[in-house]
Amino acid sequence: MNRTFSRPERMRMFFKQFVKEIEQLGV
Repeated sequence: MNRTFSRPERMRMFFKQFVKEIEQLGV
């Protein structure tokens, strides 16, 4: 589990997808 948190690239990808979904919702 620490491996996922130790990878900032993965978090960035997740954040980017989150922002994309929010934009699609139109919030």
